[in-house]
Amino acid sequence: MTAASRTAPMGEEFFRIEGLTKLYPVLRRGLFRTREAGVIRAVDDISFSIRRGETLGLVGESGCGKTTTARTILHLIEPTSGSVHFDDIDILRVFREGRREEELAVRRGIQYVFQDPYLSLNPRWSVAQTIYEPFRVHGHVPRDQWENRLMELLDLVGLEEYHAWRYPHELSGPAVSAKGSASPAPWPSSRASSSATSRSPRSTSQCGRKSSTCWRSCRKALA
Repeated sequence: MTAASRTAPMGEEFFRIEGLTKLYPVLRRGLFRTREAGVIRAVDDISFSIRRGETLGLVGESGCGKTTTARTILHLIEPTSGSVHFDDIDILRVFREGRREEELAVRRGIQYVFQDPYLSLNPRWSVAQTIYEPFRVHGHVPRDQWENRLMELLDLVGLEEYHAWRYPHELSGPAVSAKGSASPAPWPSSRASSSATSRSPRSTSQCGRKSSTCWRSCRKALA
């Protein structure tokens, strides 16, 4: 059973991190050899869990390892040690074993929201092209349904249909942030953000009113 095919009831633990550690070696280069002079403990043996419907915030000064934690959880950075369980599946093992279908199933359930939303956008692609790309890669949405899914996503984050055909440089700051929440993961059930994202009041209120609709859509799409 894949991570994307399971859903936990509201309040049930579905995300668990145990002993997550990321060390960076400090190398000292000599004339004939390079040796390790020490290590930087970017993430040092952290453990926590998240229940369905909860939001967890990691608070700390700049450089304390918040972003590194998010990136190691998603295996964007290889952790030194520890485990990450998503719906009782060890997702770090899935990523390391490299089985494409299982990895894509996990990626569909977790989304990374960039601190700078422009990092998730290709300046040569319109909003529609950017959102269509994960549909093409994952292959879980029939081609004739792409446009309908696109419009659903834009509506959920408070954007209008005409935004679909605009390019990043044609969007306002709040619109870029909202668009970043609509991709790259199609219908994620969990999101990891490196900072609190700013949105326009309209976008925030729409997302709040439609949160239950979004969760129902997530469960339906990931089934």
